[in-house]
Amino acid sequence: MLHFATLFDINYLSRGLALIHSLEQHCSVPFKVFVLSLDEQVPIHFKKNPNKNVLVIQLSEIETYFPDLLIAKANRKKVEYYFTLSPYLPSYLFEKYQEVQQITTLDADILFFSDPAIIFKTYPKASILITPHAFHKGIEYMCKWGVFNVSFQSFKRTEEAILCLDIWKKQCSDWCYDEIDPTGTKFADQKYLDDWPILYKSLCVINISSVGLAPWNIKNHIISTHNHKISVDGIPLVYYHFHGLRLITNNFITHSLDSYEAISSAKNKAVQKIYHIYMLSLSNFQYFNLQETDNSIARYQVNGEGIFKKIITSNGVLFVSKWIVFHFNLTKISCFIRMIFNKISSLVR
Repeated sequence: MLHFATLFDINYLSRGLALIHSLEQHCSVPFKVFVLSLDEQVPIHFKKNPNKNVLVIQLSEIETYFPDLLIAKANRKKVEYYFTLSPYLPSYLFEKYQEVQQITTLDADILFFSDPAIIFKTYPKASILITPHAFHKGIEYMCKWGVFNVSFQSFKRTEEAILCLDIWKKQCSDWCYDEIDPTGTKFADQKYLDDWPILYKSLCVINISSVGLAPWNIKNHIISTHNHKISVDGIPLVYYHFHGLRLITNNFITHSLDSYEAISSAKNKAVQKIYHIYMLSLSNFQYFNLQETDNSIARYQVNGEGIFKKIITSNGVLFVSKWIVFHFNLTKISCFIRMIFNKISSLVR
């Protein structure tokens, strides 16, 4: 059996449910997902809608087991505290559930498109697995925020992996902020991983092109569709990380590809299909007003902006309905219209 773990609050409920559903669709072996609830509402949902593959853990359980978390909670922002939890969740699961021999922690905003078992079959001897950002050419400078992305990492119940988690817990407890520290050696929970390949002999860096596809590396690959399946360099896409995706309305989303100089990828029909599938999955779990909750969960608040302003100021927007997906960039369109208007005005004068 495979054991996964993720964490989210009610704001990310639809994302978490979409993640779990994608595992139910594609995972070829039995699995369980431990969901760390970051509020009181998530357990209510699962109590009303039980899932045999899900076990919900209350945040208070982990905070009671690791009292140092409450000290950290008092001296950092909410999102920074969530980062701090990254090593504590797998450690807690190893302590409390002896049947767990390997735990894989996942960001809630990833979706599986094919069987994740291929990852573990490829690296059967690894006791630690981590995911590289693999930044595409032109944005390599982003490594200053971390060579590896804390979105998919796996730990076996081995002495070295337990040691790794213990050290990571201490590091995150002491310093885990949403900024690069003055020495340039720390950033949130993430940059600590830069040293892991040197420190841990049983660690493997996942090197499968179809694993960990994200806005920052999508330009490295050929994304295509064949028989309605999405491929990365000819290999079935395993999972995509929808980092930075924001719901403006139920049909309009920003995709963050522009933030990673990958806006051209949004025109690729296969990439559009990736986002289309995700949005259709999210739409199955709309138990709340997604527009409001997305604003409240965002690291950079945009609550003061109206919907229209968000659309016209976003550098790349996807319109998604049940049948179609369409990409447009109103920032460029508005600039073009402004340029034409200025030319006409100058001629009139």
